[in-house]
Amino acid sequence: MKSFLISSLITLILTVYFLIIGVDVFSLFYFICFINGILILRDGIDFVVGKIDTFDPVGIIGIIGYFLFFVSPVLQNSWDYWPFIPSLSQDSGWMLFWAITNFFGVLIYQYISKFNIRSQVNKSGYYFNIKKFNIIMPIALLISFMMQVYVYSKFGGISGFVETFTSRQNDGLVKAGEDPFEGLGLPMLFAESFKILIAIYIIFNLSKLKKYKSNLLFIFIMIAFVIIFLFFGGLRGSRSSTVFALFFAAGMYHYWVKKISIKFVLIGVLAVSSFLTTYYWYKIAGTEGVRAIFDSSYRSSLNSARQDVGKYVIVRDLGRMDVQTLALKRYLEEGYSYSYGRTYLTAFFSVVPKSIIPFKPDQITKEKTEILHGIGSYIKDEPRQTTLVLGQYGEAFINFGIVGILFYFMVLGWIVRKLRQYIAVLQSWDVRRFLLPMLTVIPILMLITDMNVLILNMTRYMLFPLLVFLLCLTKVKFSSSINRVI
Repeated sequence: MKSFLISSLITLILTVYFLIIGVDVFSLFYFICFINGILILRDGIDFVVGKIDTFDPVGIIGIIGYFLFFVSPVLQNSWDYWPFIPSLSQDSGWMLFWAITNFFGVLIYQYISKFNIRSQVNKSGYYFNIKKFNIIMPIALLISFMMQVYVYSKFGGISGFVETFTSRQNDGLVKAGEDPFEGLGLPMLFAESFKILIAIYIIFNLSKLKKYKSNLLFIFIMIAFVIIFLFFGGLRGSRSSTVFALFFAAGMYHYWVKKISIKFVLIGVLAVSSFLTTYYWYKIAGTEGVRAIFDSSYRSSLNSARQDVGKYVIVRDLGRMDVQTLALKRYLEEGYSYSYGRTYLTAFFSVVPKSIIPFKPDQITKEKTEILHGIGSYIKDEPRQTTLVLGQYGEAFINFGIVGILFYFMVLGWIVRKLRQYIAVLQSWDVRRFLLPMLTVIPILMLITDMNVLILNMTRYMLFPLLVFLLCLTKVKFSSSINRVI
């Protein structure tokens, strides 16, 4: 009840602020989003006050969901800001319908995610075979490092890679076969595994040095990881690659070395927000985009929809209302045909190299392009395709209709519940705790990404590191047999 009252108070205060800046807070759409915000933020409040663990997926979803279900949609509607999609300013009814479906979805998700969480700790678990770990992990790190060197060498070094990326972004969407990075998917997969592997290796060994478990050392390690991670995936413009890797590293430290306080989490959120808004310019225009951070006149020369980075981040990074609402309108009003699971089946081909399957089936890009531009607008391998994402709310809908949306929230709640249960039963010395941050990302990605992106990201994050991890494991029965400072 206390969390509900605090959530209500925060949302009321924010409503007063929205009223001052001109947001229509008296519409039915705002009211439903207001209720959704209060419901989901209850979990976020439990997270902030320390009632649940710092890396509990329920708390993290509570914070992210507050933006997805309340802040982002009401601001986007007020701003009348619809970057890269047809305007929805005349579709208030569909936005209201979107908000109502989320209301029922949030209720379903919260009920299932918190139902009957088992808390009895396992009597056995897994630890690293130290001899194997000290041999296999350095070899894996060397393989990943050499793969990254190979990728950079294809472009004449790091500077050549950055220049190629800059040219690619300035040219915009290109036809299949013209992407300079095509064919490098497998080397990049191994190269970007370096981030996860080095985090496991350093943090595991750090736990042996009890006197060095200081907050200052944690800050130093995270800064070092930022620099390392940028060179292993960040320079290709992927903000999520760097942000999620940092989330994994912080989670590993939390579960294995020392619990991270909410104070450091909030500092991390501010740092990530700054990174998202600044590195955004590199993502869209490479090194030339960096000029936009400091040069407003140059910023105005970029695509008008991208000039207001604050609005764009709130709408695109922290919201999905516009694309999802447009999907509802297209399918329910204009009679688009449902895909009946097609996008989920083809999503698995996203991780298969073209060298193995040259002619892949159309993925969800087909449906998304036609949602934006009309039926028949999608032409395979042509530049006119969209990179906007529907999230699992939208993907479940375009496959199975309204029933799909409700089923999505049920699955989301079930996954979060099973994950919380898995966290609860692991011994403090069980090295499977290193995997928990990566597993926690799965329900987060379900909120914000399409299935092909989710599978691609989890493959990139976990395939090679998980293989290395499994090769180093040994099963043990008692914590007293573990030579580790707890």
